[in-house]
Amino acid sequence: MRFLSYLTTLLIAALLSACGGGGGSTGLTSGSKLSTTAPSSVIVPAGSASQYLINGGSSPYYIKNSDTAIAVGWVSDHVLNLGAIIGGTATVSVVDSGGAQVDIAVKVGSSVALYTTTPSTFTMAPNTTQTFKVGGGSGPYTATSSNVAVASAMMNGNALTITGVAISSTPATIQIFDSTGATLTSTVTVGTVPLSLSPTSASTFVNSVVEVAVVGGTPPYRVGGLIPSAVSAVFDVNDPNKLLVTPLLVSSGLAITILDSQNSSAIFTLTVIDGQPNIRLSPNALTVSETSRLPIALTVFGATGVVNAFSSDLTLFTTAVSSDNKTITLTQQNCVLQDTVVTITAVDANRAVATSLITVKDNGNTVITTTDNTVTPPLTTSVTLPCPS
Repeated sequence: MRFLSYLTTLLIAALLSACGGGGGSTGLTSGSKLSTTAPSSVIVPAGSASQYLINGGSSPYYIKNSDTAIAVGWVSDHVLNLGAIIGGTATVSVVDSGGAQVDIAVKVGSSVALYTTTPSTFTMAPNTTQTFKVGGGSGPYTATSSNVAVASAMMNGNALTITGVAISSTPATIQIFDSTGATLTSTVTVGTVPLSLSPTSASTFVNSVVEVAVVGGTPPYRVGGLIPSAVSAVFDVNDPNKLLVTPLLVSSGLAITILDSQNSSAIFTLTVIDGQPNIRLSPNALTVSETSRLPIALTVFGATGVVNAFSSDLTLFTTAVSSDNKTITLTQQNCVLQDTVVTITAVDANRAVATSLITVKDNGNTVITTTDNTVTPPLTTSVTLPCPS
């Protein structure tokens, strides 16, 4: 807003200039043709300003603005200033005292068409939120819902947050707008979402508890048949969406089935390792989907004193150690372009080291290609959207 106020002040000066004022020394003639260093057409983002030199012609110079709500030009000495206010197209012209004129076609916005990572159709559970990215076009962006009783939509900068309100057989239509009126549409159905787990697999030691988050499906959840001597799997009494898995025997692979009230199922695979190192993390290996944003808890065993935790890729996971040095909480940040392994390293006061390997599974990527035919030659841009974030 400060920049817009600045542009408004300059706009008043520019309008006064157009009515009889301008830059340069009155009556001076260079003898060369009027020109500027600005190209005949420019693309500038909203809220920005750019400068170009004015050459030749005879001063003073004047400015003609075809639409001051979109872009405004003004002159200081032999400098043309262009201020971009809001998305759209306008013409800014430089005129010298002899009537010679140079036109600059100004497009306020982006060379990339409006896009979003929001799927064109998707289902989400009630009382949940999902956040997607909006880009291209010309900000600021706005979003509306055709039925806020089913799903609501809210923009915060480039982030679109959609909230499922109530289950309904009638979907809500989410519309995304940029400042030029360009529109994208997504259809949201609020209902049950497929049953899923995070993590989907893990590797750990005997008697080391692994926390598994259960989402989607139709609660309440239950665990299928188990071998009691091999593994224990119970839901946390304080969180019915958290399954606590404790291996009791060394095993090359235990398949634990979780079911919902409609008998939909998901399988968690557990590998149990023999041994008890001085310091260890549990689980010491696990796999998660790239779309999961649920916190991951690693339990620290056998550590001495203060524990520090490090991530081999902070763009994918950040780490936080609990005050009692017994838990490392991982926060997932982004998607991946291919299956990616991140190493989490714990170091205690004795410099003993333990690691856990987190595999982030790629669910597939989307590439959006747009062509802007308003410039010469046409500009084609590709944007890779790994997944909703």
